[in-house]
Amino acid sequence: MENKKRIRYQINSSKFLTDFERLDFEQRLNHAIGRDIKRFTPILIAYKTGCRISELRLLDTSSIDHDGQFLFIKATKGSNDREIPLEPNIYALLLQYIQDARVKSGSVLFPSHRSSIIRAWDQVRPVKKKFHSLRHTFAINIFRTHRDIRLVQVALGHRNINNTMVYAEYIYSKEELRKLISPVGA
Repeated sequence: MENKKRIRYQINSSKFLTDFERLDFEQRLNHAIGRDIKRFTPILIAYKTGCRISELRLLDTSSIDHDGQFLFIKATKGSNDREIPLEPNIYALLLQYIQDARVKSGSVLFPSHRSSIIRAWDQVRPVKKKFHSLRHTFAINIFRTHRDIRLVQVALGHRNINNTMVYAEYIYSKEELRKLISPVGA
């Protein structure tokens, strides 16, 4: 039997939106949603929940917990299902989207084809990065804010913590390198 080495996935700034890119993206996205809520809301939901595009396309009206303002994400790629809390303004925008798009109870929230979602992403992305960079950006932001790798694991639906460790390793190595080059006492 052949002994296969598993190449460890590396995270770097080409795989997520940097702080500058994120601010530019948020401005572009807010402007785009103001013009066309139906086309750009899926991008916002992916950004705020860490949904893969395949998971985004599985969301339906029953995925929304209106009492707790959570979004239930059915996992793909062998990961775990998860519930992600929605910020009140994102929840309100999702309800507005449902009304404007005339989404019926029990229907899929975002019936667009994968290619339509990617084209919308191409219109608002600040730099040439893949749609999946929204998921990485979501994870990096959680880890930077909370310093809890287990929380990142649950939010992404990873079954194995090793898949999640790349985010902690990236942030940790950047901070340690910053300390190395920063003047003493600064």
